[in-house]
Amino acid sequence: EKLYNKYKDKVRFDFTHFASYVTLSAIVTECAGRQDKLWEIHDSLMHRKFLPDTAEIFDLAKKIKLNMVRFKKDFTDFDLQSKIEYNFRLLKAYGLYATPTILINGKPIFNSSSEQEIEKKIKEELKK
Repeated sequence: EKLYNKYKDKVRFDFTHFASYVTLSAIVTECAGRQDKLWEIHDSLMHRKFLPDTAEIFDLAKKIKLNMVRFKKDFTDFDLQSKIEYNFRLLKAYGLYATPTILINGKPIFNSSSEQEIEKKIKEELKK
């Protein structure tokens, strides 16, 4: 978050899900993202001890004040699920199997828990 806030006007940040199948959490996060609330739902999901069920997902969506009519439509959107499945296949094709995986201009950061290493690579790429 610190690096995002520092460099958001200079670099593009993307977030993607990784799993071997389409998860409920991936679907709800994409739905919230369509309403510019990806990080609110993501943070709610990440602080849970257990995976949520559908009722809990809808409660979270209400809690972060998503438009529930749109949320329900997006939640059952086949294209959204297809997009997530395609992304899984693409990540596997690139040989990416770990979470988190951070790429900077297509180059993986192998110590992705090191804020200093990530910032060093960002600065190197900005110099180019």
